[in-house]
Amino acid sequence: MSVHTPTAPTVPRWSALGPIPGLAALREAILSIRRDRKPKWRFRFAPDLIVELQPWDEVYRTVPPDRRPESEALWARYYRGEITSATLRAEEAALMAAFTRLFRGDSVIGREDVTQFDKPIPPGAPYVRMPFHIAHLHGAAGWQLWPGRWQYAYGTAGREGAPSSQVVVPEAFGRLQEALSPDRFASCGPEIMFGYNCVCCGKALTDPASMARWVGPECWGTSSIRVPWLVELEAEASR
Repeated sequence: MSVHTPTAPTVPRWSALGPIPGLAALREAILSIRRDRKPKWRFRFAPDLIVELQPWDEVYRTVPPDRRPESEALWARYYRGEITSATLRAEEAALMAAFTRLFRGDSVIGREDVTQFDKPIPPGAPYVRMPFHIAHLHGAAGWQLWPGRWQYAYGTAGREGAPSSQVVVPEAFGRLQEALSPDRFASCGPEIMFGYNCVCCGKALTDPASMARWVGPECWGTSSIRVPWLVELEAEASR
């Protein structure tokens, strides 16, 4: 299968996102139990759009996209011999800002037959695989969606028969951004859960009650976590 990996970005380096209150509350609840607990949550937001999210807690410094031109100008001056490496490091450090990585994620857009993230995707229709992370710029409002190094698989149609990546990849990023919306996570239920795993520990779920609430029996019995969009089975049964 032909796969095209970008040599130049065709999607924004970052994009404004959220915040997503329901997702933020779930992240804080999970990390408050154990900071090293990082279960993976999988969702099917459309027949051909699956997303994996993993709560994260990492502070890092980098140059924000809106200051990348200044950083690139510094590197150009360095390569021309106009500044030393020490000056380059000092001036680029001044451009950097602190971020907290809130979530790591992965997505597959364009295929309805994908069932797992950790296995090769068989030949078929074209699709885009786009890893990403969600971060918060310290001192700023909202979150930021940072797409990673995407791959566009042309599928069995081949490069000549598949749509251009310049069209498909930005559209895929737009769909991913739309899926990661506050409204989506405020109203989603077990029907969009992709791969039944406990949101607390990541273990596979097998009984209907656990699958409905997204929490396994052990975590449900020993933790006070309140999943923001959880459907209370007792309340539903009493209606």
